[in-house]
Amino acid sequence: MTSLVPITKEPCQSFLHQILEIEKLSFPSPWSLDALKSEIKNPISHLWALKADEVLSGYICFWSIYSLFKDRKEAAHGTKSGNQWFWAHWKDGL
Repeated sequence: MTSLVPITKEPCQSFLHQILEIEKLSFPSPWSLDALKSEIKNPISHLWALKADEVLSGYICFWSIYSLFKDRKEAAHGTKSGNQWFWAHWKDGL
């Protein structure tokens, strides 16, 4: 089963290191722990984790300003082009 989980300031600790692992596998210049925490605290930033069979498989970070949407980053575990995998499974989690 695939599900989307919002990552907020309160329950984010369980996801931080998993997201950083995906970052390191997916991007040549991955976000640091401080950068990730900054995004979580940013009021216009939204982070969602994609869980498949209870395992964090990917995430998305986007900014929402009024009705505008700015995709900041998305990645899936074990892929360099995680965005294609993520978006293909995004609908399943809704």
